[in-house]
Amino acid sequence: MKNIKKRNSMIDAMAEARKSKNFKIYSENAEVRMRFGIEVYDARGKQGISQQKLAKNIHSTQKVISKIENGDVNVGIELLNRISKNLGFCSNNFAEIFGCPSLTELVFIRGGESEISNIDMKKSGDNFICKINSETNTNTIKSKQTL
Repeated sequence: MKNIKKRNSMIDAMAEARKSKNFKIYSENAEVRMRFGIEVYDARGKQGISQQKLAKNIHSTQKVISKIENGDVNVGIELLNRISKNLGFCSNNFAEIFGCPSLTELVFIRGGESEISNIDMKKSGDNFICKINSETNTNTIKSKQTL
C-alpha cells in the first residue's frame, strides 16, 4: 500500500482573525460602514438618483459611491457631510447607522409613551422641526442641522 501523507486541514480564517486583540474593533467599524452604505443606497434609491448623479452632486466619483455602498471605504467627515446634505439625512438615519436611539425614541423614553399622542418631524430649510403633542401640552423643538 502507498503511504498517504496527512495534509493539514484548512485553516479557518475567521477563527484565526478572532484571535486578534483588535478583531472586535475592526468588526464594529466594518459593521458601521456597511450600515452607512445601506442607508446611502436606500436613500439614493428612494430619490431615484443614480450613483453617477449623487457623485456629481457631492463633487466625487461614481467609484467612490460604489465603494461607500459596499462598505469598502472609511468615509471622512467632509464627504459624510456632503452625502448627508444631498440625501437629506436626519437623526433617524444616523441613529440607524450608529445603533443609537433616534430623537423620536428618546422622546418616548424621556416623556413616557402614554403621555405622547403625536410626533411630527419635518425638515424646513436647514432646520429640523419636531412637534410633540401630549395630553397636557404641545412642545416644538427646532434644531439647526449640524451635519
